[in-house]
Amino acid sequence: MHIAIKTTAVAISLSLLSACGGSSSDEGDKTVPSQSKVNPAYFENGIKIVKKDYLPLYLNIISVRDEGINFSIGLPKNNGYSGLTSSNLNKTNSNMTQQVWRSGHDQSIQIHMSKVNEKLKLKVNNRDGNKPWKLERDINVAKDAGYLIVTPQEADIEGVEPVAFVEGLDSNAQADFYFSIINRFSDPTLGSTDSNICLAAVSQISDAVYLISASLKQGKATELHNLSMLDQIWSLAVVTKAKLNVLDVSTLPTDEQLTGIQGICPDFTVGNGETLRLLNPKVTPSSMTANIIYSPSPGEVAFTDTSVGLASLAWESE
Repeated sequence: MHIAIKTTAVAISLSLLSACGGSSSDEGDKTVPSQSKVNPAYFENGIKIVKKDYLPLYLNIISVRDEGINFSIGLPKNNGYSGLTSSNLNKTNSNMTQQVWRSGHDQSIQIHMSKVNEKLKLKVNNRDGNKPWKLERDINVAKDAGYLIVTPQEADIEGVEPVAFVEGLDSNAQADFYFSIINRFSDPTLGSTDSNICLAAVSQISDAVYLISASLKQGKATELHNLSMLDQIWSLAVVTKAKLNVLDVSTLPTDEQLTGIQGICPDFTVGNGETLRLLNPKVTPSSMTANIIYSPSPGEVAFTDTSVGLASLAWESE
């Protein structure tokens, strides 16, 4: 992986200001109290420790796209920035299926506690693709820990940026395997507002079903789910608002499961499975993965060829 990093306005050193007044037999010495000027944010190259009274940015940017991307993260001030980092990720290839930038590893960004309500500005765009695209979003360092994923070209949707955000786990989450689903489904019979999907985990050895998301909007991702409680083989039921191509009945859930799925997907019509597909998620034990759902052709639902591996958000120094 090649990562080029440019950093500006890195650190404002602390300054101590003091002044002494005159003295007389009546007044004695007058001293102006010390005043410290703190740096609102640090944007530093490489691995750094988290400084006292600072909150680190927990963010990984991951591209599984066959084109290079540029991105910048800054703390806005007036018409400029009080701190800014710019970087890029190269396009993926057969030997490198994803490119990754990690705060606290490649770059260390941290905000002073007094500035946590001031949002960072994130900008992402492609640099060498045929169709230009750009995403801008705010990041609240105290709340927006997670993964910004740039999705592959096969899942592109006209007018929708190829980017999704997966929320990170709580710091007290137990180590296990977790997965997220990203919705890039589209169909010519549906508008973007009707391209949401309902997701359920379906057991392959019983009639059990478990809700993953009652209505996941197009372009959005589920939270990270832990399905270790199933302790069995399972599939992912994807319910759409489009009538899908006819499948052999052997590829559908059981009648009991269809009834259960309808119960947890009340805004969708499950019927006999005409709007449903069963998919097998690509998950690895003791890991975190994001799987991307898209439509390879009208009336079809599938996972993209590449799933996204998610590393820990923890800083290297922690």
